[in-house]
Amino acid sequence: MDASVAHGPFIRGLVFSGALLHGCEALRNQLQLLLWGGLRVAELRSPDQTSEPGAVPSGVDILQLSDSNTWEPVLKAWAEGHGLQLPGEVVVLASGAGDAEVLPGFTANAGQDAPWPRLRLALAHANLLRAATLGSAGASGTSGRKRAREEVEEDVGPAAVADSAASAGSSGTARGSELVVVGYAMKASREADLAKEGLLNLVPQDGVVFAPLDLSQPLESQLPFHCILHKASDELEYGPPSPPAAAAAAGESAVPTAGRGVGGEGAASASSTGDDGGASGGGAGLLVPRFGPRVRAMAEFVSQQGGRVSLLDPLQSTAKVINRTELGRVCDSLSQVALQGAVGGAGVVVRAPRNVTIASYEPQQLEAALKQLGCSAPFIVKPVVACGTPDSHAMALALWPQALGGLAGRVPLPAVVQEFVNHDATIYKVYVAGNKVFHTVRPSIPNVPHTRPAAEALVASGVLTFDSLKSLPTKLPSDASPAASAASAAVPAAAAAAAPAATSFTPSQEVLELLAAHLRAALGLSLFGFDVVVRTVEEDEEQKEATEPHAAKPRELVVVDVNYFPSYRGAKGAPALFRTAVLGAHRAQVPG
Repeated sequence: MDASVAHGPFIRGLVFSGALLHGCEALRNQLQLLLWGGLRVAELRSPDQTSEPGAVPSGVDILQLSDSNTWEPVLKAWAEGHGLQLPGEVVVLASGAGDAEVLPGFTANAGQDAPWPRLRLALAHANLLRAATLGSAGASGTSGRKRAREEVEEDVGPAAVADSAASAGSSGTARGSELVVVGYAMKASREADLAKEGLLNLVPQDGVVFAPLDLSQPLESQLPFHCILHKASDELEYGPPSPPAAAAAAGESAVPTAGRGVGGEGAASASSTGDDGGASGGGAGLLVPRFGPRVRAMAEFVSQQGGRVSLLDPLQSTAKVINRTELGRVCDSLSQVALQGAVGGAGVVVRAPRNVTIASYEPQQLEAALKQLGCSAPFIVKPVVACGTPDSHAMALALWPQALGGLAGRVPLPAVVQEFVNHDATIYKVYVAGNKVFHTVRPSIPNVPHTRPAAEALVASGVLTFDSLKSLPTKLPSDASPAASAASAAVPAAAAAAAPAATSFTPSQEVLELLAAHLRAALGLSLFGFDVVVRTVEEDEEQKEATEPHAAKPRELVVVDVNYFPSYRGAKGAPALFRTAVLGAHRAQVPG
């Protein structure tokens, strides 16, 4: 099959035989990801084949053969109906098929699930081969195409070695053809979230194509690829602190985690709170969150490639956002950002919420911590470990100081006690992809009363727990009493009336870009997100401003969270901006 005859050189359609599709669970599990990746997918059924409803996802076309027709005209009509060139842009896979020229190093097998997880990597390799062939055509003619094909075929064969990516680049595969293969490593649920948003295209776009990598297998055997995109926080472990140099190389957190493991409240828990807000203590059981062995091996592999493979983002940078105490220190520097000259920046300041790290819910330690915190309730309490574990998103709203004592066993220790800023139930989710900044507006936690009687009317215990990964509590619960029900109903209603349309202040795009630029430099990240709220002007402040104009305070923007590599869910134009950011970050590490 000569791909150069096609008006578009890349594979855009896949057709599977019915016998193959229904004989391989591993293949069926990929169908939705193939569709989300931009491929047209069809099942070619023989006259006697049927399947149960729902056996394949919506979007897979069924090409049913009859006794009187053959597959060629049926397939041709399907391809033409979707604007696909046949055979140039369509690959047909059936048992025993798998021409190495089409999908290098891959053979379709109905009886084995093992090859199928690598189907999408084989697609990337095939498109890389086609890009190399086309990229060499103009300058070198037929001999150039043949040489490029041979070089890339050697790269993607079973005996591929560590310098495969280099030879691909030198033959024009990555640079001459401007096609970069981005291998990604992350858990399946995160892969599905990103693919659903159109971020993991399997058909080359803007010079980028994505493919999954298997960290349980040698990365050398999965070459060529030019970039590894990772969510390393999916694979965290905990161990004793390493020396500073080794810790930086491994991407370890600098703040110890008390107890036998994350959230442990055993005998090794820290016994005091240090002056800098970090948990302190002299126990031998102090642990730190760090990236697991597969992630460290991935980083070591990249370091051995001689600058031919990039890592997005470097572990030293991503390590800064897995520990909320460290992240708080980075965000404290936001107060240095000058907004006065920006559009929408007059009379606006930005800061992080006040926070303190605790290692115990004992009354004496809480009293000392709150004195250091220096602000009144309510508080939001979060585990120090920001991601990567089931309980890293277990949080609580404590409506008065004494309520903190009821969080033992509910929010893991050590924990960060953070000032809760009323913000009219509106949060700005800001996404950063390279130098592009965009945002969405979402509902958030309603305003909470500052007086204990009013707070008790909402939540008698003073504690509201939630999982931030699933959803913020956009409504406060009501208790059994009629007064509590009325109070609970009033708060979200008031918040809804105030936000977002009627709010008196909305952060401008230029202001958000200034915040993003500061965090980008402070963290060293190219793919991240952060959450911003506008502190509500309380009623007593409004009255004072009305009678004493000179007493008016600046509008406060508060950055309440930062995370690495968000889903970019709901952000307009995210796929194209994401591809541009990935390509730009890759080229910053691997110029040429």
